[in-house]
Amino acid sequence: MKRAEEFFNRYGTWAVGIAAFTLIPYKIFTIASGVFMLRNLKVFITTSFLGRGGRFMTEAVLIMLFGEEILSFLSAHFELITILVGAAVILFLAVYSLPRKGSRS
Repeated sequence: MKRAEEFFNRYGTWAVGIAAFTLIPYKIFTIASGVFMLRNLKVFITTSFLGRGGRFMTEAVLIMLFGEEILSFLSAHFELITILVGAAVILFLAVYSLPRKGSRS
């Protein structure tokens, strides 16, 4: 249990953010945030807001653009879409965090 708590304290915000945007059961991660007393409530709320808001806003925009037919496509391919978007975000963050040429670190 102690290892799980340490892991959640280290990566909990990421876990909540990913669960908020994907099919992973979000409720489990919000409950775990309370059980393990995630350190920063502001970060938790912001991550939850951006993750859930981003997911549902994306769905709403897609429905506005393509009509309700997009719902069957999203239902059939949501896991793959989530993986691709997640990989793109991770790649962006990895590239963004690389030291810049000529900068002092």
